Amino acid sequence: MEDNWNKKLKKVQKQFDDVSPSFCLAKWLQVTTNLSSGYTHSCHHPTPHKVSVPEVIQNPSAIHNSKVKKEQRKKMLEGSRPEECSYCWKVEDSTGDHFSDRIIKSSEDWATQRFNEVAKSKWDENINPSYMEVMFSHSCNFNCTYCAPHISSTIMKDVKENGDYGPGTWPLQMLKERDLLPFEGKENENPYFQAFWKWFPELSKELQHFRITGGEPLLSTSTYKTLKYLLDNTRPNLNLIINSNLNVPETLI
Repeated sequence: MEDNWNKKLKKVQKQFDDVSPSFCLAKWLQVTTNLSSGYTHSCHHPTPHKVSVPEVIQNPSAIHNSKVKKEQRKKMLEGSRPEECSYCWKVEDSTGDHFSDRIIKSSEDWATQRFNEVAKSKWDENINPSYMEVMFSHSCNFNCTYCAPHISSTIMKDVKENGDYGPGTWPLQMLKERDLLPFEGKENENPYFQAFWKWFPELSKELQHFRITGGEPLLSTSTYKTLKYLLDNTRPNLNLIINSNLNVPETLI
């Protein structure tokens, strides 16, 4: 007998086919954004792209609703396949009965309940996501070998003083060429941070899952600003997650 999860996936796939064979709610409702360097993507499979400073000044929600991402949404609504989503197309084109992450992600509660809203939207609309992961800062007190200079300030300091770690790691020159270097200066001077806080009062009303990552989030002043905001502005439907190594001074915890 077919289990309930497979039935749900098939139901979602049929709904999607009525809109477009390449439609995916994650492109509208899920986002991972690095405010330290201005990169964003939806979902986690496509390569992150950088949003320009003028764009976020004009439209603070562009840290999710970027021009690049809206073009991909347009393709999905029109039935063509965005190249950046090749991971799912390979799964769907493989032999056998498979469900790609396009269907699996879109079947989760944070996505399905907003199906009609997204399906009827115009491709260039600004949409508030239901699921957001945000990196405020690369400040970190660890230098884990699997990490990278633009994710950990400790690694960045070590690389600047002693040189790159070697093959299989992130050379400083490559980070420069890809424009991945973190913002230098106070967090509140970062244009992406400023855009986030202009948007967050509206955004937080629709968020169901909000994950703060890093770096080490407990070393970021933005984490505590977020907690203070949510204490003062209760969001009972919000699931808040903080990815922490919990090895910071006890006073911070």
